[in-house]
Amino acid sequence: MIVLLFIIGVIFIALLIGGSPWRNPRKNDIHIDSYPDRASSNKSYRPQKFIIVNKMVKKERIVGAFYSLSENHSYAGPFEGYALCVDNPFDNYAVAIYNSNNVRLGYIPRDNRWIHNSIKHYHEGNAYCWGYLGYVNSTPRPSWYGEVYISVGLSKSEIEILKSFYVIYKESSFLSRKIKKDSTDYESLIENYLTFQRIISSSKSFQNIEIDFKNRYVSSYVVSLSKEKNLEKITSLDRYNHLIIKLTPLQQISIKNKIDKVKPNAKINFVDVKMPNVTSDNVLFQEWESKTLLWSKIEKPGFKYSAKKNAWWRKK
Repeated sequence: MIVLLFIIGVIFIALLIGGSPWRNPRKNDIHIDSYPDRASSNKSYRPQKFIIVNKMVKKERIVGAFYSLSENHSYAGPFEGYALCVDNPFDNYAVAIYNSNNVRLGYIPRDNRWIHNSIKHYHEGNAYCWGYLGYVNSTPRPSWYGEVYISVGLSKSEIEILKSFYVIYKESSFLSRKIKKDSTDYESLIENYLTFQRIISSSKSFQNIEIDFKNRYVSSYVVSLSKEKNLEKITSLDRYNHLIIKLTPLQQISIKNKIDKVKPNAKINFVDVKMPNVTSDNVLFQEWESKTLLWSKIEKPGFKYSAKKNAWWRKK
């Protein structure tokens, strides 16, 4: 009996120390080590886990700019540089953002092991990037905001395309903030946007890149051309048909009126432009539409009256 109890005790202790060989492993028992002992590795070490397989341009916010730049707003604006994997006691997967003059602008949000490991895997810890950093002089202290586009696993030829992106991005950022613009400025904004669209549609690697473009640039372009009486440019507006049809009916009517003033009866074909009903005397709109509603100055079946607009509306 004593011997039996002794054997049971030994088995129980063994189970406590070594664990049951029959139980299923729990989640906490599964350990994925992306960083083996670096002392036993060489310079060609690559992490093997948590890597972005689909090579692409990754967009990330920039944080910590105030601690890097304080109130030196001279660094605000578009920048080109590199994303660097760095040691940081507060973030095991820190990625710092530097400009081309080796000034640290900030970091991407912490604990992003996917981007950190991918930069190490594909680019030996240093990846090309570009972006924009903004500065707001507010109280109690100024604040920074920004975004960065990081190349993750791109080939050399793709990185060269990304660099050409930056040249256009920088010019468009400057022009969009220019207070007084002429027709040349608006034309550059439009052409840059179309170039962006062509390159983005050519490869899935660039799908995360976003372009700040306002449709009103097209109507402002026509207004500028009419002021300058630039007949050559006005008669070639057909090439922007696909942008014009995205404008509101009011903007489309405005464009047509501006063109008629400079060149009456100009043969310019705006494809599928839907003009609202207007009176010939005062251009009073009888019907129009917003993103979600249809409007009418005349009461129509199924429409509700709005005293604020002095018109009837119905959901699309």
